[in-house]
Amino acid sequence: MKIDVEGAEFRILPRLADVIAESRCTWYVSFHEWNLNPAGLPAEPYRAAELIHTISAFASLNWYTHDLTPLDKTAVLDSIIARQWPLHASLVFTNRVIAD
Repeated sequence: MKIDVEGAEFRILPRLADVIAESRCTWYVSFHEWNLNPAGLPAEPYRAAELIHTISAFASLNWYTHDLTPLDKTAVLDSIIARQWPLHASLVFTNRVIAD
């Protein structure tokens, strides 16, 4: 399942959390954080919070980079909080283990 909806993933994916958790699909998601610009709120903390909230829908799955390198979930979350995560990234989520 490929999702590349230019920022709308932050609205769509949290609402699909139950479907995602039970899914046998492999999810390829492109995140476009720069589209999150709420009026009256500091952009960087808001973007980090929205990204963490959105990827939490995939908490029960394995996480990989776009080239299928395994990701450590804690390291990803720490990177987001430290503002070291790229504004645009594509990730793969699956309940399967992808071997090298």
